[in-house]
Amino acid sequence: MNEAYTAMGNVMGELLAHADTKTAKRFASYLLEKRKEWKSHPRVVTQHTTGNA
Repeated sequence: MNEAYTAMGNVMGELLAHADTKTAKRFASYLLEKRKEWKSHPRVVTQHTTGNA
């Protein structure tokens, strides 16, 4: 899974390199908000019964 995160990070970094700093920060903030929402989603909670990493 770690390689998948690295690859996704590389793609996102390359995409955000073409955006201005304000837009890139806003997008990163939006992703963190969505991550919090998904961590409490029933499908995700069910998959991670020992806790969300």
